[in-house]
Amino acid sequence: MHQSHNIAWESLLSNLVIIRENPAVTPRRTDLFPRDLPSQAKSLTHFTRTLVTAIKTFSETERTKYASPADAALYPPTQANWSWALYMYLFYNVLLSYPELHADDQYQCLGCFHRLLSMQMAFEHWAEKRRIEWGPYQTQEPGATIRPLSDINALYVHLKKWFCVLYSHDMMERMLGRSVDWEAEVISTVGFLWRFKTEFGSTDGQGDWTARFV
Repeated sequence: MHQSHNIAWESLLSNLVIIRENPAVTPRRTDLFPRDLPSQAKSLTHFTRTLVTAIKTFSETERTKYASPADAALYPPTQANWSWALYMYLFYNVLLSYPELHADDQYQCLGCFHRLLSMQMAFEHWAEKRRIEWGPYQTQEPGATIRPLSDINALYVHLKKWFCVLYSHDMMERMLGRSVDWEAEVISTVGFLWRFKTEFGSTDGQGDWTARFV
């Protein structure tokens, strides 16, 4: 998995289980479901913070290469959609840990894969989306089968590119005097893809919001 020496992927994976035709949900579906362990919220929070730390660390390193936002704007990944990159980065890192789903494109039966496709449609109106979406698997043919796992080596290259999009966006925001609430973004994305319980709300009634796993 990408950046496995810095990102606690196992803290996320340990809370997921494959259930085929799950009888506990209606209609029955095959998916990666939350295990609902007592330690789930703590483990997912740990994963989130290690990912956020990795993004910020690379952002700080990259920032030293540019004197101004105008210089950094020439950096290609900053033109891509970072939110979509986050979905892709999370989903495919997790999917690579389930080789039993790779044969015969079995992963395409997963509910989380279809949720990812629904997000793809949400980004259809963004011209830059196609620069980071499926890479060599991109097709213009309506209804054509997308097979991102047809070339694992190429997919690893794209994992690096999507991660680059994330820390490049963070770098640009910092140089412009802004910040990204990465923890909330990761919690929201992980919660959406794998149906983990999350909570978003104000902590003090003054407009400060928090996001957490529950």
